Amino acid sequence: GTIRVDGVPLQELQRTEWLGLLGVAGQDVELVEGTVLDNIRMADATASPDEVMAAARMAGVAEFVESLPEGYETWIGQQGQRFSGGQRQRLGLARALLRDPQLLILDEAMNALDSDLERRIRHAIDERFAGRTVLIISHRADTVRDADHVIHLQGGRIVPPPGPFPLVLVAPPPPQLPEVSQTTLPFCRMVLAETSALAPVEVMLPA
Repeated sequence: GTIRVDGVPLQELQRTEWLGLLGVAGQDVELVEGTVLDNIRMADATASPDEVMAAARMAGVAEFVESLPEGYETWIGQQGQRFSGGQRQRLGLARALLRDPQLLILDEAMNALDSDLERRIRHAIDERFAGRTVLIISHRADTVRDADHVIHLQGGRIVPPPGPFPLVLVAPPPPQLPEVSQTTLPFCRMVLAETSALAPVEVMLPA
């Protein structure tokens, strides 16, 4: 398939230009030895303390870090073993948000969080990234309940999603599969996919 960004094939973009548009948070987060502040600021070494704090609040990091004796100056040891999986995910999410990207990709980035915390974080992201594209990859239907568009994959095929979700594309019957050539994602808040889509995808970013 082909991935186009604003009509330009992805392979024709400069790598640094493409990566500069992205913010990515995943299920597994690598932490390094240093303070909490250092670990979040890895995404943008020039970020001010206020910008780091804003990203941390949006990602739900402030809820557990500000209760620590040394707050954001708390030292993170090897592999961040003092923090739970959910806490590490929130730190990784704060990194991605600090980049203030045009395209935010969340790959199972909140699957270790409880439902209430996840809803609050999603609401904060929704407000902050209004008018930009957020691509969410998740197996949890609640994670994308407010999505503008949904791609639901099952057994490697695009199928109708369970529940009242708006669809980007539903694969036609097998004899017509060759006619499926392109899926266009307009400006949208969230998109669900369980794996990478096989059909070509066009991503339109804000000017």
